Amino acid sequence: MFSPYSNNLKTNYQILGLDKTQNSFKIDDQLKNKVFLSNSDIQNIYQIINSPYQKQGDDLISSSTNQILYSRKTNTSNVPTILNQTLNNHFLNNQNILDNISSYNSQLMYKTKSNDFKILPKQAWLYDDTDYLNTKYVTKHAKWMDQPIQSINDQNNYSSYGYKIVENNNKKHYYLNPYNLDVNKFTQRQVIDLWSDKNENNKDLSIEKQVDNIVENSPIFGDFVINKNGEIIKSFLRPYYQLRNLKLFIPISDEISWEDFAKYALGWGNNQEPNDDWKANLEKQDEHTREYIQPALKKLKIDQVPLSVKNAWDSVLTNKNITDYIEVRPYDFSIEQERRIDRRHIYFQFTPGYINIKGVLKSAPTTSLDNLILNGSALFYRRTLGKRKNIAPILKLENNKVNYVNKDLKIKLTNIGVSDIYGKSYAIIDSDLANMIYGYDISRSINYDYKPFDTSKIIKRNQLFNTYNTTNWQKQNIIDPWKNTYLKSKNVYDYSPHYYYNTIFSNSNEPLTITSSISIIPEKRLGLAIIDLLNLSDYKTAISNVNFINQTKQLIDQLTKTSIYIAIIIITAISLSASLLIMLITNIYISQYKSFMIMLRSMGHTNKQFDMF
Repeated sequence: MFSPYSNNLKTNYQILGLDKTQNSFKIDDQLKNKVFLSNSDIQNIYQIINSPYQKQGDDLISSSTNQILYSRKTNTSNVPTILNQTLNNHFLNNQNILDNISSYNSQLMYKTKSNDFKILPKQAWLYDDTDYLNTKYVTKHAKWMDQPIQSINDQNNYSSYGYKIVENNNKKHYYLNPYNLDVNKFTQRQVIDLWSDKNENNKDLSIEKQVDNIVENSPIFGDFVINKNGEIIKSFLRPYYQLRNLKLFIPISDEISWEDFAKYALGWGNNQEPNDDWKANLEKQDEHTREYIQPALKKLKIDQVPLSVKNAWDSVLTNKNITDYIEVRPYDFSIEQERRIDRRHIYFQFTPGYINIKGVLKSAPTTSLDNLILNGSALFYRRTLGKRKNIAPILKLENNKVNYVNKDLKIKLTNIGVSDIYGKSYAIIDSDLANMIYGYDISRSINYDYKPFDTSKIIKRNQLFNTYNTTNWQKQNIIDPWKNTYLKSKNVYDYSPHYYYNTIFSNSNEPLTITSSISIIPEKRLGLAIIDLLNLSDYKTAISNVNFINQTKQLIDQLTKTSIYIAIIIITAISLSASLLIMLITNIYISQYKSFMIMLRSMGHTNKQFDMF
């Protein structure tokens, strides 16, 4: 939920994004079918917003209602919208409040050569999953359906969850959208070992054991492949994502202080800023340079950069003729602080002279936490935020207008009906569209069922305890994979919450998100929260405001009852007053004509004749 801008002016209503399966608000089924879009339509709109404008092509027509969702000629996205009664009253007086919609949100800003700050495209971040796809755990299966991996995007098969592929010199690199990844499934450990099985001596006790290039005892989790229609077509088990594989792509351009990004990703001897020797190592590919000298910095040619990254930077840079990029690993903890190997986190065991990698370094459980806290500081993270003494920041968080890769896109809310919802002014739209307008991603959290026992069949029944078989977790599964979800529902995707949202509506009388759990976030939300002794940011509760609808309803009920009581009292008082007034007037009338009436009576007139007088 957020307050939009219309024609660059802040409106007095809020856009409320809802899921089609929600039941907090009662919405007519006919309106539901028009405002909530199919998953295929959502994916098409996602591509339109996150790609440069293409003049050629057809309009996007809703697959279910035949509404025009996107006009290619005018580059306008038409968002089906339900107005509540309060907003509808404003809309009747000013129908322009639904046109030229934009939004403002907290965004990461980067430093330019002119020392000002501009919005860093969110597409500049990608997760490099290449090492995992090169493991024997994956490659020993020839067919994709048998491989424990996500879908692979191509022109005919696109999903926001799929791999983006870059092929160069017969080598493929596989990238995932990091906003689709569960932040709880990241590890600082090195879980992929592509080296030790090639050693002549595999009995080196300083190296972790591995099976199919996966380090033994590595954490794993269950994941799902979701197609364009929101259907789960495969489930699989894979190791956790590695923090050091989360990468930031910065173009080498006169418009960006890219040298600062490069320097901040280097080892600084005696806390001093490095000289220009680092430039000579940018293009070297040997392991000594890439994994020891400059583990968090690398130079890429333009054809080695994913298309989504290039399109995003082209939408914000004036100069489109970029030929080179630098690739930064912001969360690589092997960036050394001083010229001493014991002052940084070590991922690998090297041959003498740190020439080649032998394998993943074995770490004792008693020293793992010490290594993480004392030697695993996110130095790039600290430097870029200006948290080091005399170091200028090159990144900051700021509330700014949300831009899209389709930078000239116009957004219009299309009124399709009015719902009997009162209170604040709301424009109700599909939650996926609300996320896209607000600059959030549309990824959803689908939980794998990690239940250790198969409770569908009791092996032995006892008075106190029943006996079950243990769950047989499958490495990959394409037969009803939705049964591996926690909800065990075929349309589980429609009931799954977004990873990114800022409002929760619930019919529960108790605010369970507060009473049954605690959620805290860093004040400077610039990435994954890390263990940091220097306290990069204060922490605060994630829930900033709670509105108890049930209490509001009770208050309205009390006000209604009170109003009824007051009305009854007023009506009773009026009735009594009227009765007294009639009696008083009657008494006055009778008293005034009493003598006259007695005289007429004595003359023999009847009551009927009195009425005539």
